[in-house]
Amino acid sequence: MKSIHNIGDIVKDYRITGFLGQGGIATTYIAEHPRVGEVAIKVIALKHFENFKILELFEREAKILAQLDHFAIPHYLGYFQIDRPRQRLFYIVQQLADGENLANLIENGWNPNELEIKQIAERILEILIYLQQLIPPVIHRDIKPQNIIYNQSAKSQDKDKLFLVDFGAVQDTYHNSLTGGSTIVGTYGYMAPEQFRGQAKLSTDLYGLGATLIFLLTHKHPSELPQRKLKIDWRSQINQNKLDKHFETWLDRMIEPAIEERFRSAEEALAVLQEKRTYTSSKNSRPIASKIAITESENKQIISIPPVLLRSNYSRFFLAIPIIWNIFLLFYLWVVVQTIPQTLDFNRILTSISFNALVFLVIVVLVSVWILFAFLIACASKVDIEIDANSILIRRSIFGWRIQNTRKIGQVGRILQANLKSILLSIKRGSPITVCNLTIKRRNIRFAAFLSEEEKQWLIGEIQDFVEKQKLKLEEG
Repeated sequence: MKSIHNIGDIVKDYRITGFLGQGGIATTYIAEHPRVGEVAIKVIALKHFENFKILELFEREAKILAQLDHFAIPHYLGYFQIDRPRQRLFYIVQQLADGENLANLIENGWNPNELEIKQIAERILEILIYLQQLIPPVIHRDIKPQNIIYNQSAKSQDKDKLFLVDFGAVQDTYHNSLTGGSTIVGTYGYMAPEQFRGQAKLSTDLYGLGATLIFLLTHKHPSELPQRKLKIDWRSQINQNKLDKHFETWLDRMIEPAIEERFRSAEEALAVLQEKRTYTSSKNSRPIASKIAITESENKQIISIPPVLLRSNYSRFFLAIPIIWNIFLLFYLWVVVQTIPQTLDFNRILTSISFNALVFLVIVVLVSVWILFAFLIACASKVDIEIDANSILIRRSIFGWRIQNTRKIGQVGRILQANLKSILLSIKRGSPITVCNLTIKRRNIRFAAFLSEEEKQWLIGEIQDFVEKQKLKLEEG
C-alpha cells in the first residue's frame, strides 16, 4: 500500500514527523502538535477500499477508544476526516506509547528471561481484566507482539512500562455487502480457532496472549512452529529445564484449541499464574455433595442456593467474629452497669453516664447488629436466581423472610457479567476467599460467600455459559 503521508506533511494542526507502522487497513505515523506534543496518528484512505465496512471497523475503533480509561492503553485524543479530490481520509489520534513493540525487540536481539515474560503476561492480563469487566466487555481480538509496546528503560512497576495498542479488530468479522461472505480480522498464528468461525469470547484474547508469550520464548511466530493435535508444540523448541513447571502448565492452558479447555477469563488466568488460585477442572462438573439446584432450558436458567448454615468451613470459622464481638459488647455493658448507682432514680442514672460513653455504647451496639446481620445473610440466607434472555431476578430470604427482591430488565447477553471476586485472605494456604459477583448495569450483587471454592467456580461457570449463549443469540440475530 502506498504511503498516504510524507515526513513534514501538515494534517490539521499535526505535523507528520515519522512512520510507525502499516497494517491491513491503516497506516500509523508519529506527529507533533503545538500544544499536545508527540502523538500517534492513524489514517485510512477510503478510496483504497471497495468495501465501506472497513470504515465501520475504523469508526468502531474510535468509539471504543473514546470510552476506555486505562493507563496502559494510549489515551484517545480525537477522530476527524479530511476530504481531498476523489479521496476521503479518516484519522484517529492517540497518545504516543513510549517504547518498541515486542516483535521489533526480539528481531533486534532482545532475549527476555522467564521473570520478564511473566511480568509481561501479568501486565497484559491486568489490561484484559479491565476490558472484560466493561459493560459490554471489550475483546481486543488481535493480541500479538506487534501490538504490545514495551519500554525497556522503565522500571518494572512503572505505568509506562507496557502498552496495548491497535483496537482495530474489536469486531472480529464483518460481512461483505457484495458477496455475502465474511472477512476474518486478526493475525494468523495468534488467532484462536473460534475466530476462524467468526466467534470471539473472553478467553479468545487469552489465546493471543499465550501465543505471544511463546513467541518471546522461542523467537518464532506460532505459525512457524509444529503442531500436535491442532495445538502449538512449543515445548520442543526450548530447553525442557528452562521454565518453571507451573508456568509451563499455565501456558499450555492458555493456548488450548478448544475454548472450554482454556481459562474462562483474564481474572482467572492471572490468579492461577500468581498462584493465588489453584487449577480447576476444565470440565464444568458439579461438585460432589453440592446442594445447589440448577434447572435450565434453552431460554431460562433457574438457580436455587439453600442456606449454608454451619455446614461450611468458612461459616464455622467466621462464626467466631460475631461471638467475640458480642462477648466484648456484654463485657462493656457490664462495665457500664457497674458505674450506675444502685437506685431506680432514672435522672441519676442518666447523669451518671457520660455523653461519650453513651455514644460509644450506641456505636458498639449498631456494629454488633451489623456483624450479626452480615453473618446471617452469608450463612442463613436462601438465594434464588432466575435468568432469561431479557431479565434477571434475584431473591434472597432468611428463615422465610424476604430481604431482597431485585429484578433488572434488559438483554442479559449485554447487561450481565458474572465472575468471582476476592474478598478476604484465605484461612489456610491456597486460594483466597471469593464471592460470586453479578455485575448488572454497573451494580454489583454479591452472594455465596460461604460456599466452597469449587461450588463458587462451578456456579459462576454455569451462569457464564448461559449468558454466553444469550450473547451469541443476540449476535446471530
